[in-house]
Amino acid sequence: MVYLDYCANYPIKKEVLDDLANAELNYKANANHSLEQKAKTYVLDCNNRIKKALNLSDNVDIIHTSSATESYNISY
Repeated sequence: MVYLDYCANYPIKKEVLDDLANAELNYKANANHSLEQKAKTYVLDCNNRIKKALNLSDNVDIIHTSSATESYNISY
């Protein structure tokens, strides 16, 4: 498992900040909602970019959680 948590603040590259601003401005819905295909497609694309950057295989799951506690409590 790779655990990435910087609490409330973190160092960030300009390209990442630009991508974050793009996501916040253009994908306002819950990606898991059945009516929001645009946001879901964006999240899946980001997951694929993360897998490529970390050299992970396609069968690796990326799980998004809302907090460290939720992440810690995930059971496999």
